[in-house]
Amino acid sequence: MNKYCPTCKNTLPHEDFYYSPSRANRAAGPYSSECKECSRVGAKARASLREPIESTAEQRRLWRAEKKRNFLHNRDKLKARTSLNRAKRLKRAPKWANLKKIERIYMLAQWASRFTNEPLEVDHIIPLQGEMVSGLHVEDNLQIIPRSENRRKKNKWESESWTNLNTQNI
Repeated sequence: MNKYCPTCKNTLPHEDFYYSPSRANRAAGPYSSECKECSRVGAKARASLREPIESTAEQRRLWRAEKKRNFLHNRDKLKARTSLNRAKRLKRAPKWANLKKIERIYMLAQWASRFTNEPLEVDHIIPLQGEMVSGLHVEDNLQIIPRSENRRKKNKWESESWTNLNTQNI
């Protein structure tokens, strides 16, 4: 019996095709679709694509410069995406969150930082991993504050009513 190889477009005997008992129940039968020779050539070609390309110091330098340029050009989008990924990991990004508004808040923080020459950051008013309460990654839970203030705040929720409630219970 003969079988057709679509790669080399030849009709060859079954012995020229790989046999696999696990393929026995398939409609095409237990033989591979390519002949052994085409399978070997294809495997070599795929292996050559996986081989690392020799790079020179100049190529590495150009690659790094391009990566840095992309980062600087899209920093606000990258920060928004990083924050969203972190929130998803913590199961804090609901499906109803308006991602465009969240991205705009990060863009506004980036623009304001450049305009005021003061490093500003987007902060979660109610932290994603707070000690007493956990917030969500939604546009209403974000605020733009100076970096020093964000570092001082850490993972705490600062609310006057919450602070008054805590001091009364102590």
